Amino acid sequence: MHIPTFTLLIVEDFAPDRELYRRALSQDSRCVYQLLEAESVEAGLALCRSNIVDAILLDYALPDGDGLAFLAALDNQSNGSSPPVVMLTGVGNQGVAVRAMKLGAEDYLVKCDLTPQLLQSTIRSAIENTRLRLQLQQSQEQAELTLQAKNQQITTIWESMTDAYVTLDRQWRVVYTNLAATEIYRQTTGLTPAEYLGKSYWEVFPATVGTIVEQEYRRAVTDRVAVHFEVLYEPTDTWLEIHAYPSEIGLGLYFRDINQRKQNKAARLQAERERDRFFDLSLELLGVVNLDGYFVRINPACEQILGFTSAEIMAQPYLDFLHPDDIAASMAVLESLSAGNVLVNFENRYRRKDGSYCWILWSAILEPEHNLVYASGRDITERKRDEELLRQSEELTRRILESNRDCIKVLDLAGRLIYMNDYGQSLMEIDDFNTVARSQWLEFWQGSERELAQTAFSKALAGGVDRFDGYCATAKGTPKWWEVIVTPILAADGQVSQILSVSRDITERKQLEAQLRQRESQLQLFVKYVPVGVAMFDRDMCYLSASDVWLDCHELRDSRTERLRQRDIVGRSHYDLYPNLPQEWKERHQRCLAGAIESCEEDLFPRPDGAIDWVRWEARPWYTDTDEVGGIIMFSEIITERKLQSAALLQSERKFSAIFNQTFQLMGLVNLDGVVLDVNQAALDSIAASESEIVGKSFWDAPWWHTEQLQQQLKAAIATSASGQFVRYEVEFPNPNGGVTITDFSLKPMFDEVGRVESIVAEAHDISDRKHVERELKESEERLQTGIEVAGVGLARFDYATNLVALSPEAAALYGFAPNQLVVTREQIHDTFHPDERAELEEIIAQVIDPAGTGWFARDHRVMWPTGEVRCLSVRKQVVFDRSGAVARPSYAILAAIDITDRRQAQADLEQRNQELDSFVYVVSHDLKAPLRGIANLSEWIEDDLEGSLSVANQEQMTLLRSRVYKMQATIDGLLDYARIGQLDETIESVAVAKLLVDVIDSIAPPPTFTIELPPALPMLSTRRLPLFQVLANLIGNGIKHHDRVDGSIQVSIEDRGDCYEFAIADDGPGIAPEHHDRMFKIFQAVNPQNRSDSTGIGLAIVKKIVEAEGGTIWLESELDRGTTFYFTWLKC
Repeated sequence: MHIPTFTLLIVEDFAPDRELYRRALSQDSRCVYQLLEAESVEAGLALCRSNIVDAILLDYALPDGDGLAFLAALDNQSNGSSPPVVMLTGVGNQGVAVRAMKLGAEDYLVKCDLTPQLLQSTIRSAIENTRLRLQLQQSQEQAELTLQAKNQQITTIWESMTDAYVTLDRQWRVVYTNLAATEIYRQTTGLTPAEYLGKSYWEVFPATVGTIVEQEYRRAVTDRVAVHFEVLYEPTDTWLEIHAYPSEIGLGLYFRDINQRKQNKAARLQAERERDRFFDLSLELLGVVNLDGYFVRINPACEQILGFTSAEIMAQPYLDFLHPDDIAASMAVLESLSAGNVLVNFENRYRRKDGSYCWILWSAILEPEHNLVYASGRDITERKRDEELLRQSEELTRRILESNRDCIKVLDLAGRLIYMNDYGQSLMEIDDFNTVARSQWLEFWQGSERELAQTAFSKALAGGVDRFDGYCATAKGTPKWWEVIVTPILAADGQVSQILSVSRDITERKQLEAQLRQRESQLQLFVKYVPVGVAMFDRDMCYLSASDVWLDCHELRDSRTERLRQRDIVGRSHYDLYPNLPQEWKERHQRCLAGAIESCEEDLFPRPDGAIDWVRWEARPWYTDTDEVGGIIMFSEIITERKLQSAALLQSERKFSAIFNQTFQLMGLVNLDGVVLDVNQAALDSIAASESEIVGKSFWDAPWWHTEQLQQQLKAAIATSASGQFVRYEVEFPNPNGGVTITDFSLKPMFDEVGRVESIVAEAHDISDRKHVERELKESEERLQTGIEVAGVGLARFDYATNLVALSPEAAALYGFAPNQLVVTREQIHDTFHPDERAELEEIIAQVIDPAGTGWFARDHRVMWPTGEVRCLSVRKQVVFDRSGAVARPSYAILAAIDITDRRQAQADLEQRNQELDSFVYVVSHDLKAPLRGIANLSEWIEDDLEGSLSVANQEQMTLLRSRVYKMQATIDGLLDYARIGQLDETIESVAVAKLLVDVIDSIAPPPTFTIELPPALPMLSTRRLPLFQVLANLIGNGIKHHDRVDGSIQVSIEDRGDCYEFAIADDGPGIAPEHHDRMFKIFQAVNPQNRSDSTGIGLAIVKKIVEAEGGTIWLESELDRGTTFYFTWLKC
C-alpha cells in the first residue's frame, strides 16, 4: 500500500509544543510528513517562499505577530494559492476561529483539547480538502461551458416568440432583436438588423424622442421598475402595447401590434352612443337608481309622465315621489335588487307635479360592478282604473253566488276548476280554495260517477244541459252524495266560454235509503268479517254460521284437503269436522247448552299444523223467542302477539329503570301539578335525601329549591313545560359536602299518543367543574390584560380592508403619536420607520401579507419620532387571511410591540465588556495554561528518560505533580466557562432531546456496568443546543463520578409544565446530607473534595448559571444513603 508523503510547516514559538506535534505526527500510519519549523511569522513566511509546502500548522500567538497576520501576509505573497493552514491556540474563542476562517484558515484547533489522533486527522483533512477544491474549480469551468449552451437555448426561445423582443444596453444601443421585432422594425423603419444593431434607439426611432416612449423607458432605467403603456407610432399609424423591464445590462422591451384591439374599443363606444339615443327616444320610463335611493339618470318620458324636470326628480330620493302606502314595498324591492335578484312587473304609485298619482309597472335589474339599478317602467294608470271597475262587477256577482246554498263551481273549457262559492267550499270541506284551484273537475269523481260527469261535461261543451246523481267525497274524506246540474256559460258571441256546475248535497237522503239495505246484511257481514273467531251452533253442535277468522284458526278442511268456506260448513257437525276434539271441550259444550257461561283469558291452543298459540275464549248459550237455549255461541281471539308485546314492554321497562337509577345525571318524573312521581338515586344523593322524603311531594318543596326565588322560578317553568315547551336554565344548590353544586337544569314535556302533555321529565347535569374553569379563564384573561398594561406592551390591530390601524395608548406612545391619536393609517405607521430600515421593512411586510406565507412577522427595528428621537422596538405581528372567497387576501393583523431601546444600549455595553473578557481569556489561556502544559509534558519526559531509575516515591510525586497541574487546568477551564455563560450568541435551533441525551451519554462514556434509564417519549425543543448539552453532561457525569458503586444507575425523566419542561436526573448513590444542600451550587464548594482529587467545585455553579441564563431554575432533593435527584426547568422556546 502506497503511503503519501507531505511537507508540513510548523510555526510555533513554544519548543515543548513543537516536540509534542512532532511526536504525534510521526505516529500517523497513513501519512509521512517532512517537517519544517519556524518560531515567528517572518521565519514561517520565508520558509513558504523557499519551499513547496503542502500544509501549515500555525500557532495563534507568535512573538512578532499573531496567526491572523501570518494568514494575511501568506495570502498576499502566494497570490491566493496558499497551502491549507490549521490554526492552533489556547484561547478557545469562537471569534478568533471565525476571523481565521475568513482569512483562509482551513481548520481551527484548541490546544487544551488536542490529541494526537485529532491533530493527525485534521492535517490529513486539510490537505484532502485543498485537493477537492482544485477538482471543484475544474467542475466550475465545465459548468460555465454548460451555461453558454443554456444561453443559446434562451436565444432560440426568444426567436420563437410571437411577441417582439428587443434588448438595449445601458447606452441605449440596440443590441438584439428577435424575428418578430426584426419584422416590425422593417415595417416601421425600413432598416435591416445590420443597419440598426449597435445604433442608439433614439437614432433608429427619432419620432419617439420627447414622447411617452422616452419618458417611460428612462423611468424604468432610473427607478429600476417595470413599465407598461400603449402608444400610437404616428409614422406608420400603428398602435403598440409596450412592456419594458430594466436589468443589469440595460433594458428589455416586449411589444405587440394592438390596432385590432383599438378598433374594437371604437366600435364599443359607437354602440354606447346608440344605446344613449334609444334611452332618450323610448316612450317607456327608463331610469338608473343608485343604492342610496336617488335617480342618477332618467329619460324624457319620465319628465313627460310625471311633469317634473329631470333636475327636480334627481334632486330628491325616489321615495319622496311614492305614494305613502307603497314606500315599504318599494324599499323591499330595492333590498331584493341589492341581493342580486332580477325583479319583473312590480307596481307602485308616483306623485305627479299636479299632486295626482299615476300607476307605474316596473322591471329592474342591479348592475353590481357600479351598484346601480337599471329600471324600465310603463304608465298603467288607465289599466288600473279598468281593473277596479271589473273588480266591482265581479264583487256583485260574487255576493249573488255566495247567497246560494248549493255548491257552485265554474270550470274552464279544459275542465279545470276556476271558481267555487264559499258555501260550496264549506260543503266540500275545503279550507283554502288555492289547494284545489286549477284542478280537474272530473278527478273529483270515481268509477261510474266519472263516466256520468264526463257525459254531462261533454254535453255542456256542446251547448246542452245535463244532470246526474253521483258520489264524491269531500276534501277531508267525508262521503257525500250529490245531485248535479251541468250547464254552459255563453260569451257575448254566443259561444261556450265556461261551464257551470251546481251540486246539491243529497247525502242524508242517500243514507236513509242505504240504512235499510245495510241492516239486512249486517248480521251476515258481522259474523263473516268480525276480527275474532266467532261460531254459532245449534243444540246438536251443528254450524249455523262462522267467521272467516274462525275458519282460518281451526283450518277446517274437507276430504280433498281444501280449506272450507262458510257456506260449506253450515249444517255440518263440529265434531265431524274436528274429530280429535278433546273430551274436555265436549263437556264444556254440554254445560253451556245447560245454561252455563265458560271463559278463559289466557289458554294454550294447539293448531292443526302443530304450532301453539295463546288464545282468549268464551262460550255462552243463545236463546230462542221462548227463552229456551237454542244452541251456543263461541268466541275466540288469538293473543299471541299481545303476549309477546307485553313481555317486550316489561323488558323495556326494566332497562329504563336500570338506566334511570344508574345514570350520573339527576333525573325525576313530575306530574302537571308539580308533584314528584319518581326520582333516581343520583338526584337523591345530591342532597342526601331518601325517596320517601321527595316522591309524592311538591317538587319545589325539595331541598334543591332552597330560596323563595328558586321556588317561584320552578313553578313558572313547570307551567311552561306543561304547555308543551322545553325549559332550560342553570340552578345552584348546597350539596352534602358543604359546597355548592351548579347544574344545567331542564324540563321536558312527555306527550301521550294524541299529543297531550301527560308528565314532565326533570333532568340536571352537574356543570360545577365547567363553571369553575370558566371563572378561572375570565380571571386569567383579566390578569393577562393587567400584565400587558403593566409590562408596557403596545397592541395594534391592522384592518387591511380600510387600511386603518387601531392603537392602544401604549402602542401610540411607542410609535411617537399623540395620546389621543389612536387610529392612524398604515402609511403613517410606515412613516415612523427609520430611514435606513424602511425599504427593507416594507419589503418584508409585503412578503408577510402574501397569503402564500404564514403571515408571521417578528423583528427588532428602529422608529423615529416626530421630535427626531430614535427608539428601538421589538415587534411581533400575526396576519389573519380571509380564505372564504376564490382568492385569499389579508383580512387583519394583531401587532404587539415593546420598547427595547434601553436593552439595546445594555447589550452594547455588554458587548464592550465581552471584548474585555476575550482579552482576559487570552491572557489566562495562553500565559497560564501553556506553562502548565509544559510542566505536565516535562514530567512525562523525565519519567520516560529515567524509566526504571525513579523510586516508587518519586513516581508517586510525579503523578501527584501532574494531577495538581490537571486540576489547575480544570479550574482555569471552569472559571473561563463560568465567565463565558450568556456571552456566546449561539443560534436557536430545533433540538431532539432523545438524540441530545444519546450524544451526552456517548461523550461521558459511562462504565459498562452502569445503567442509565431514559424515558420512552422525549420532546423536541426550540433552544440553544450547547447550554442544554453542558447541563445534562455535568449532572449525569456527576452522578457517575461521585457514585459509590460501579454498578449504579441513573434515571432521567422529563415532565411538561406548560411553558417549560422539568428535567430530573436521579441516582441511587450515597446521597447528600441536608446541611450541605445550600452549598452545592456555590463556586469552589465541593462537598467531599477529599473523596475526589479532580473535583474543582465549579461544575454545579456553571450548571446553575447556565440554567438561570436560559430562564430556568435548578434545585435538588437528597438524603444520605438514599440517592440524589437534581431538578431543573428549561423554557420551551
